[in-house]
Amino acid sequence: MLLGAGYRTVFKEIAKQKVERDAIQRLLKSELIAMHGRYTDKGEVPIYAQENIQAMYKAYHALGGNGTVTKLVDEMMRLPTRKN
Repeated sequence: MLLGAGYRTVFKEIAKQKVERDAIQRLLKSELIAMHGRYTDKGEVPIYAQENIQAMYKAYHALGGNGTVTKLVDEMMRLPTRKN
């Protein structure tokens, strides 16, 4: 009986962590899409933003993000840069 309760607790924690990972992944995706719109409209991207884009994409991908954002990130990385 006690062992069953322990398993339920572990499975609940695993499910909670999955929900949290999914939420973070979706937030990263949403922000990357917004950044793409902002910087492609401007036709340039600040260097600091490129660094953030790369870090966010790496985290997004590590959380199981698929390739739908890859094209957008590639397009942003090809934009001319500005220092600030």
